[in-house]
Amino acid sequence: MKIQLLVIFLIFGCSAEKSSPMSPTTSSSSLASEIRSSVTIASSSSQESTSSSSMAVAWRYFGADHPSIRTTGRAKQSDLKAPVLAWSGSTFQIAFTGTAARIRLSALGSVFNVLVDEDTIPRAILDLSENFDTVHTLVENLPLGPHSVTVFKRTESQYGAATFRGFEILGNSQLLDLPARPSRRIEFIGSSITCGYGNLDSVKENPFKITTEDFYFSYAARTARNLNAEFHTVCHSGRGISRNNTNGTEGTIPTLWPLISSQETSPWDFSAWIPDVVSLHISTNDFSKSIPDWATYTSATVQFILDIRSKYPNATILLLVGPRLSDDYPLATTADFVRYPIDSTGYPSAYMKQKINSSTGDTTYTYKSLTTCKRYIDDVLEVLASDGEKKVFQLSIPDRGASMGYGADYHPTAREHAAIANNLTSEIKTRMGW
Repeated sequence: MKIQLLVIFLIFGCSAEKSSPMSPTTSSSSLASEIRSSVTIASSSSQESTSSSSMAVAWRYFGADHPSIRTTGRAKQSDLKAPVLAWSGSTFQIAFTGTAARIRLSALGSVFNVLVDEDTIPRAILDLSENFDTVHTLVENLPLGPHSVTVFKRTESQYGAATFRGFEILGNSQLLDLPARPSRRIEFIGSSITCGYGNLDSVKENPFKITTEDFYFSYAARTARNLNAEFHTVCHSGRGISRNNTNGTEGTIPTLWPLISSQETSPWDFSAWIPDVVSLHISTNDFSKSIPDWATYTSATVQFILDIRSKYPNATILLLVGPRLSDDYPLATTADFVRYPIDSTGYPSAYMKQKINSSTGDTTYTYKSLTTCKRYIDDVLEVLASDGEKKVFQLSIPDRGASMGYGADYHPTAREHAAIANNLTSEIKTRMGW
């Protein structure tokens, strides 16, 4: 299957990312449509080797353990020739002289973006969500010369891990050196918003589909690109810090964080990669059904931050609040009053918001999720400060869904993710002097 070189120019508010200089540029009014239409589908390939005498190059295999091949992300390294990576944003990279590239990758359930040379917008999608093949064409018909290819995991770990066995290159026998890794490091910890859940969709009522989740266009990946930082990610939709969006407590983010992936019980070696900044956006699911118990939530959050601090003694830790927490959701009832102190208003106004319909006189209540979460976080910071902690900060992210539209299940669109990234980028610059 031929891979057409088609890239577009995206505008997110006041900032833009450039497309490959080898490709024409187009524009579209719909951001999600732009992203989807800017790429073609990479194909699966047989493992038969071919050659091209006119270019004096041949198909050559380079294993995953080759020193010039780079992987980024938490990897299970029990077999250096076949590392397994699962978290969103895991990448595989190679630089070579030649005209085409394939990857040896088993990743049923996963979807990847393919970037070539100076691409900042993916030029192809490698969709392995229902693909059992193990060799896949990434790019073809490049002009003979130096090139680089990046394969970027855009989907969550629970949908599929990626076993990487190297690249096949139609080119010279010697690989080229990749640019040095960025010296700045950020670890992003979060739930569905961090994962980019539904960010390529534009219909808020739509359910999750694996093809409309793209971590590359998440606020996390964009922040890392804004700051030229290498990143690792631990994110899982539906999970919280003290409880999940089901109100269950199994598999919360603090229990997943020490692992190589959500599919593994093997512990991650924290000494292998130490970030300068840790970004946590993990409270939305705790507040998704109602207000969590203060003691349970604050103690879980304090303990998690202490755990992070024990592994990363010098990291700056940012606690993100928003953008989908609101004082207007979820709904509450008078039966819920018994859970909270009732004040002089006749209802628990510190935890609930009262709305009286001026036409009918009907009264409804909603949980003050945003206000309460901020108050809980303030309490967490106070406890940490009393123990001498000076590098943990709260960052409020405004909700822009009404003005920027919604992705699937009311999640942020790629456009809103870009705005969130601008907020976080500015905060990190201020805190770190980057």
